[in-house]
Amino acid sequence: MWILDWTRPETWSGPISRIAAAHQFTWDRLIGFAAPLRAEFSALRTAYGCKPTDFASYLEVGLEPFQLEAGIAEAQELFCPLASKEDIDAAVAEALPEASEGRVYLAVDPRELLGDPSQYLLYGSEFLQAVSRALRANTGVDCTDLLTATGTPTILLSDVPLGMIDDGELEAFGVDLLQWLELKGTPHTQVLDSTVTLSVTLPASHIVGCFHPRRLQDRFLGSEPVHFSRRACPWCVVEDPSSR
Repeated sequence: MWILDWTRPETWSGPISRIAAAHQFTWDRLIGFAAPLRAEFSALRTAYGCKPTDFASYLEVGLEPFQLEAGIAEAQELFCPLASKEDIDAAVAEALPEASEGRVYLAVDPRELLGDPSQYLLYGSEFLQAVSRALRANTGVDCTDLLTATGTPTILLSDVPLGMIDDGELEAFGVDLLQWLELKGTPHTQVLDSTVTLSVTLPASHIVGCFHPRRLQDRFLGSEPVHFSRRACPWCVVEDPSSR
């Protein structure tokens, strides 16, 4: 069975066209699309943006949903050189509503992570960013440089078994697939804004590689691009699109 990789339409356009014809699917009528998709493809190639200081946990455990206890411990360790424990605890309490515990968010197109979501590659997890904002509001301490300097911007590529993905999310992705087929012959340059979510850990065996963007820009702050030194590791498998 095939791996469905959005960035390589030559590998999926034929099978998706056959599925659509056999079941009379159109982009606005896709109820039941998940079952024939799973019969044709074994997994969906996805991308996960992160800024790890150590790759070991990903290679040993896989991609885990955010765990609040671990996130709090990381925040306390990271920010302790800049703020007191009491100030950090107060900032953590304010950041709790922004903690998306229990989900892993994966992009279908890795290029999407180089756009608006690039703050995760620049500054780390949403929770750490929320703690940083609270610290600045409460104490005036700016942790932006610390977050920028901590970890390595990394996009992990994973093949997620279609059985792990909700039917509704596969049907939503089917809209993108069939709309693209209607534009057959158009160069495949569209950056797709589409995600799938997991509520369970994706085992490390499904991580197929990574790359490290060398140039990122905070689209919200409108700042100058941040350049990172060239980085390669044993798991790098593709060219960094941000260097083109």
